[in-house]
Amino acid sequence: MRKKGISPLLATVLIIGFTIVLAALLIQWGGGLFKSIQEETDETSQLNIACTDLLTGLEVNPSKGEDFVNLVIDNTKNRAIEGFVFRVYNQGETVVDVFDTTKSEDQARIELQEGNEYRLEANNLKTYKLLYDTEKITNPVKVGVKPMVKLASRTEQCSRETAKEI
Repeated sequence: MRKKGISPLLATVLIIGFTIVLAALLIQWGGGLFKSIQEETDETSQLNIACTDLLTGLEVNPSKGEDFVNLVIDNTKNRAIEGFVFRVYNQGETVVDVFDTTKSEDQARIELQEGNEYRLEANNLKTYKLLYDTEKITNPVKVGVKPMVKLASRTEQCSRETAKEI
């Protein structure tokens, strides 16, 4: 008689081997997924903690001129601010002119009282002069400030802003 299949013992060994390999692959994938979610959550929570701390210690004093807004920003915390995103709101607060200190086209519209670095050291203050677009902003009424913080090796922008009436 000729046998046309594999023995039951060999079939059982193959099934157990495939099951072990499949389980190892699932554990490897699940472990990597869990680790990446954990790292992402940790980074997000560190950013939120840093931003909340900075925003509670950020004193913003705006004043307006004919085509500019002067901002005196006092960083009362022990953490440096790497940069800012400023927003000048028009009357009615529907039109906004945005200034990002990391973009060269916006840097041309931001004048510093001293130096040329937009970074604000810990326990320090600096004056920023925002030259807003007078066609967009006819009557500035409020200024919003979003700080940027350095976490590990990356600079991140805070999701919330502090706003002051002019």
